[in-house]
Amino acid sequence: MMCDDIQSPATEDFIEVTMPTGNPWMKGPSVLVSRADATRIADVAAETAESFRGKFKVSYHYDSPVFKSVSELMPKDENAREPMYRAVASILENRADYSDWCDGNYAASRCFKSRNAYATPGFIEAKRYSEMRGT
Repeated sequence: MMCDDIQSPATEDFIEVTMPTGNPWMKGPSVLVSRADATRIADVAAETAESFRGKFKVSYHYDSPVFKSVSELMPKDENAREPMYRAVASILENRADYSDWCDGNYAASRCFKSRNAYATPGFIEAKRYSEMRGT
């Protein structure tokens, strides 16, 4: 088989996600995530958040219903789940109406961004330090 016969996956079918590392100065590995799967999860998350329009006054109240609605759609494998969370966040961020705090995409985006931040190595320690030092 010639090199020309090898086909790489079409970029429109996947979202490239850069995963964090334990070292904040080093770029983590890139992972390809199915765009169709991530879009389906983002749609469900946004619809769920939209169904609570105006009921919540703080962002973290959206977390429980949004993550419960997508839990069955998320990959079971931890190595596939983490990149999926980041891909879904990317989709939601691109679709969010930032002028409308209750917009389903924006509300769900906040859930995923917060979750991804806490899953980033060193974030909790840095947050704790910032709270103690006031910086």
